[in-house]
Amino acid sequence: MNSPPDNSRLLALGWGAFLACSWTWCIGMFLPVLLVRDFGDAGWLVFAAPNVVGAAAMGWVLRRRETAQQIAESHRAAAGAFSVVTILFHVFFVGWIVRALVGDVAEIFTVAAAAAFFFIGRRGRRDLLLGAAVLAASLVFFAFAAWGPGAEETIALRTGRLPTSGLLGLAPVCAFGFALCPYLDLTFLRARAATTTNAALAAFTLGFGIFFLLMIVFTLWYAHFLQPRYLAALPRPVAWVIALHMMLQTAFTLAVHARAIAPPAARDRRGPAILAACAVIAFFVGVYADRYHIPFLSGGELV
Repeated sequence: MNSPPDNSRLLALGWGAFLACSWTWCIGMFLPVLLVRDFGDAGWLVFAAPNVVGAAAMGWVLRRRETAQQIAESHRAAAGAFSVVTILFHVFFVGWIVRALVGDVAEIFTVAAAAAFFFIGRRGRRDLLLGAAVLAASLVFFAFAAWGPGAEETIALRTGRLPTSGLLGLAPVCAFGFALCPYLDLTFLRARAATTTNAALAAFTLGFGIFFLLMIVFTLWYAHFLQPRYLAALPRPVAWVIALHMMLQTAFTLAVHARAIAPPAARDRRGPAILAACAVIAFFVGVYADRYHIPFLSGGELV
């Protein structure tokens, strides 16, 4: 974080793509599916608005790059724990949803892509190029899913099964969480520390106001026919493009968070070994989650 800050418009676009992909979590790729099922499109809006605004606001709130450096250093334990939870959450998601969409290739592809992103992005600004490539791929998948072969065969499922009054409780939770979570995200802090004030304003505003927003609009599109208990009913072309979007975004998020907490080569390696063991457990919890469920909730949702 001590290198000269980036100030060019092109690099601001790159950091915007990096931020959008590092924040396109399994939450953004699947929680709206559950919210649309329960509350209709209003559920997506209550999720999306504070998410976009809260994440973008970090570039405006942290006016000095040194502040981002200080937060990362002073709260390293909390931010590191945030990344660990992020990694395990995504591994669980691959075992639960992505594997259900396309089979065992899900974990193979995601792990391979995450490893590639981890090692390729270690030097210079390659993460920015990787983020731009992943973002472009997801947009292509969105276009293909919406207008390509098989899209017309998707079956719209019933949405809005619960009264929208339930959103009155959800809205403040989303606002609270998305207003504060970004400040524990080491990838956000890295981006802010690497950019000048104007470049940060551009990167965070474009990254979340346009790039990330497009990602969760993709989620809104497939939320009307993709639900945990009906994944097998999806046309194969549609299932594959959605799964590829999920796998690439997950792999990128895993890679940048793993690198953010990776210890130097000379340090004790017990931490990575423990994390790897926990990741294996999280994956198998996801694999077997839906063997147990209650009315209206699948096993994965219970977990």
